Amino acid sequence: MSLFEDGLRALLEPTPGARRPPTPTARPLGDHSPSAELDDFDGARGEITVRGDVPVHDWQEVLKIALPSGFDAKDYVLVGNPRVTSHTRIDEETGAWVNVQAWWKITFARVDVLEEEARDEDGERLHDQLIKWKLPARRTALQGDHPFVINLADLQIGQLDDGGTAHTLWRLKQVFAGIRDRVEFLRSAKLPLGTAVVAGLGDLVEGCSGFYAMQAFTVDLDRRDQTKVVRRLIVELLKMLVELGFEEITVVAAPGNHGENRDQGGKANTTFNDNDDVAVFEAVYDIIRETTHADRFLWRIPTDELVVTAQVADRVLGWSHGHQPKGGGTPQSRLLKWWTDQSFGLTSVLRDVDLLTTAHYHHFSAIEYPRVHLQTPAMCGTSLWWKATSGQDSIPGVLTYVVTPGEERPFTHLEIITPPPLPA
Repeated sequence: MSLFEDGLRALLEPTPGARRPPTPTARPLGDHSPSAELDDFDGARGEITVRGDVPVHDWQEVLKIALPSGFDAKDYVLVGNPRVTSHTRIDEETGAWVNVQAWWKITFARVDVLEEEARDEDGERLHDQLIKWKLPARRTALQGDHPFVINLADLQIGQLDDGGTAHTLWRLKQVFAGIRDRVEFLRSAKLPLGTAVVAGLGDLVEGCSGFYAMQAFTVDLDRRDQTKVVRRLIVELLKMLVELGFEEITVVAAPGNHGENRDQGGKANTTFNDNDDVAVFEAVYDIIRETTHADRFLWRIPTDELVVTAQVADRVLGWSHGHQPKGGGTPQSRLLKWWTDQSFGLTSVLRDVDLLTTAHYHHFSAIEYPRVHLQTPAMCGTSLWWKATSGQDSIPGVLTYVVTPGEERPFTHLEIITPPPLPA
């Protein structure tokens, strides 16, 4: 054979992995009289014609017999239904006319080819949908009231660390301005804010002793002045909300551990009721009820309860300082177990709560169960005792959110109003 013929033969060889389509041939089906003839087979699809009057029950067997060597019948499936032609003849035994099949024809294809084509079809369909993509019409103006919730937690007025009370008051002044700006922004976005909720979550005062080592030497206000500052701050916040035009203002208060009346051993020595975090709100109530705006306010001030709830729009909201849950694990896991245990007792108000907001741990977190637990950040500065103990710090801020009726989540428009850094 010449060099040129050798080269031509090499050029005509199938590429690696490809198979040359076989020449259609008729092959007998085992011991049966019909034969299987392979038509138009290219390795991916083809047809088989089965001739004869013996019914075919196992088409996988037909594929196994008809496919040429090197092809596995398990890689192929039938496409559509077998097509059949028939004719009549006289049965030699009975002499009756009977229907017999002249031939069967099936179409088959490789499984991976069909899967790829299906993916392509799905892709084309998705592409067509994207081409026709149109955003929904603009939402109509929101109806009904959307209460705006402000959560005051862990101010710890009187704490000397990180600039003391003076720096904390400067931060709070910036935060109050941020709350005002947030309300105006949401209203400019067509959110109907007619109701406000102010929640005190405890530790609004620092206390003077009995809460941690060296506390008596790390406060810059005594107990009376601590409660005086907190009382006046709350009044200023409520006055601002009235000026912002809120028609209804709900005020709730939950007691914290720093508000407890403690002995020198660090134990609360009176009752849950005897708590400065709640007492300051009682004093504010006495002030507001003498004003011309008293009828705008609703009050939820507990006696011996550590959890306070209120119906806000179509949701039940709950507040607790968060110092009661005990045991190991993260603060969030301890809180969940406590919440679960309280709800199991049936008598607790927590059983109906959709959104529980707590404080105490100075860091923000949010978990959905699908009930929601929000943990507020602290508003005080960095505690040197806590930083030396744990190495942790926290970013001050006040947690706010909106309760939007009809939404799947019990809150929307969550924002932590964070003060700017202190001026140099």
